[in-house]
Amino acid sequence: MKTPENIKIKRRLVGLRRVPTLIEINNYKHPVPMYYVFRLDPITRDTKLLSLTVTDSWGHRVRYDIYSTLGLNTGSLKETSLVVLIQDLVSTNKSKVTYPKGTLSSKHKITLEYVRAGNNAITYKLLADDEFYTFVNLEYMGIDQLGYKALGIDNSYADGTLKALAIIYTLLLKTYNGDKELIALCEQLGKYFTPTLYSKLRSEKLQWWYFMQTRIILTVGCVGKTYLDKTYSNVYDFDKHTLDYKYDRTGFEHLSNKEFKVLPNRKINESWFKRYMEDWCKVIDSNQYDVVTGWMQEDCLNYLANKGYPVEIVVVDVGDYESIYKERSQRRGNNKQYWTNLRGYYDRTLELHKDRKDIKVTIFDKPYYLSEYLVFSGVILKQSTRLGDTYIHKVSEKIGAEFRTEYSSLSDIFVPFYTQLVLTALSLNVDITAEMVHDAWAVAMYNRDDADIHKSMIPFSSLSKEVQDLDNPYVKKLNEVLNYFRGLRSLVEMSNAHK
Repeated sequence: MKTPENIKIKRRLVGLRRVPTLIEINNYKHPVPMYYVFRLDPITRDTKLLSLTVTDSWGHRVRYDIYSTLGLNTGSLKETSLVVLIQDLVSTNKSKVTYPKGTLSSKHKITLEYVRAGNNAITYKLLADDEFYTFVNLEYMGIDQLGYKALGIDNSYADGTLKALAIIYTLLLKTYNGDKELIALCEQLGKYFTPTLYSKLRSEKLQWWYFMQTRIILTVGCVGKTYLDKTYSNVYDFDKHTLDYKYDRTGFEHLSNKEFKVLPNRKINESWFKRYMEDWCKVIDSNQYDVVTGWMQEDCLNYLANKGYPVEIVVVDVGDYESIYKERSQRRGNNKQYWTNLRGYYDRTLELHKDRKDIKVTIFDKPYYLSEYLVFSGVILKQSTRLGDTYIHKVSEKIGAEFRTEYSSLSDIFVPFYTQLVLTALSLNVDITAEMVHDAWAVAMYNRDDADIHKSMIPFSSLSKEVQDLDNPYVKKLNEVLNYFRGLRSLVEMSNAHK
């Protein structure tokens, strides 16, 4: 049977037969109809669908066409798919290869350098003229990754999508008879117009660590990473293991970490750092957590960055808030020397990282907690499948805390309405006025009991000056909450703009 033009088959000799080992379907330069690449292992009879994604140094998917921007395929090597190119490097165990200018690209020397493998994927660093350009990530997808549930597909999808997926399953499971049927299946698959499936395979589906499935944040002390680890099931602080890896605790097993870390002359374990970082990476690669945190150390940062992980840094600009951070340190049970060291560390890490452009750096210029920063940057913190915290929870908590004294607190009936008021003012970028507070109070009273009419449930302008003035303390406190989160929102926006 003659192989159609839209199908390319690579073969190799196994025993006395040349058998297919790699199949390309369609032209990779035209994404719809879909471009498929299947790897067939003639020994294990294991078949995988290959998918390529491109990510920047922060781990976010690159949306521009690197073929055109780098001039790939404009040199002597024509019609070279990166999927096939990287698969060839993998199959030949090449950790680094350089294509001189005029070969892969007429504009640049291109280098591909192995970074890491894991989670059924392998990553190479792409350099243009010896400068880092992007990461290219090749994922090997089998039935587990392509099932209906994994893809978020059900029987309500278009017939073309379901039929294309059925053919993919047939190829993966090798339920066809011989090369003739294999080619017929490939030809049929290449004819389906399946943009939905293409999207699933190339973007939404690929929730590996590169696509923020796991955020990796290194930070300094007293910003709440221990609290995050203890409170939320989708956050893991690997720093809690540091002492166990770094020091020999023989004879001191009975001491807590807090007691052990102030001991003088602790014996350091040999080769601890390599084991520590390897196990840290295993936690990240497990894809079990939305956020993995750790202590802000240069050697840890360099290790993770060199492995291609999208690391974020959070540092502190103490400013006028030294007493707050000192109090946090004391509440944790840290001694005076620890605080002295930490205070100096705040300044050193701030100075060292504040102007960096190669990684994402966030500077806390107010005494924010990491939990607040995360929820305002799009993370839902989970205590269980049904319980957790969002940005709504954090604003509500802040309002409650702002009005709480030794002798009184804000009634629960007002908190949701004042929370809405703060968020509305935040979204409109306006200050809260006494009239806005009054209206929120009136709605809360109405919501409590619409039949119980309070005498002050009239328009603000109709109230006496004395009654109007009763709202002023609430205006002051709610604006303080508003400005707190206004600053946090700006910080998140600046951080995202940096990406």
